[in-house]
Amino acid sequence: MPKREPNPSVSPASGAARDLSAINQIAPRLSSIVLSGSSFFALMASILATGGIVLLPVRSTPIADIAGVGLTYASVSLAACLSGLVLSLALPGEQRLRRWARMKSARSGKSLLSDLVFTFFWASCCQLGVLLVCFAAILFGGPLLVGEPQPLPVSHVTALFAGLFVGFYSVAQLYVVLQTLVQVGVLVILEEQQD
Repeated sequence: MPKREPNPSVSPASGAARDLSAINQIAPRLSSIVLSGSSFFALMASILATGGIVLLPVRSTPIADIAGVGLTYASVSLAACLSGLVLSLALPGEQRLRRWARMKSARSGKSLLSDLVFTFFWASCCQLGVLLVCFAAILFGGPLLVGEPQPLPVSHVTALFAGLFVGFYSVAQLYVVLQTLVQVGVLVILEEQQD
């Protein structure tokens, strides 16, 4: 068997090799993530819900019950994110994926295909975040009530805000996944009509 020569165009320092690390995927997109509409929505919704928890009927519900609902949501939405990734890679076809892999994104400096895969990766990470928050809520909050006793201790309010932020952010990211699937479908249709 002849010895294979290393491909000089694919070195460990190449962009594709660096992108194997999650940190190298997140770092160039961090400002977009922090300044996104999803972050703003999650922040505002969390502030409103945390501030108004004493007025909501859920205030007398045990934390473990709410966390159970969160676990169900996160499980279903994680499956949706992963299914979306598979659909978005299978639907366009091999030639389109190659073209998207070569086209640079103005937002991240990476390829359009890299941005597409990152969208599903990040949304999946957010759903995993909900799972972790729910496990922590069950472990540390368990039978405690969501919005009682009054006044709520600072640690309770902080944990409530953080948990709500992760939950609202993950819902916003699930919307991004749905929007991305529609955009992939529309792009495929437009390109097919041009051919």
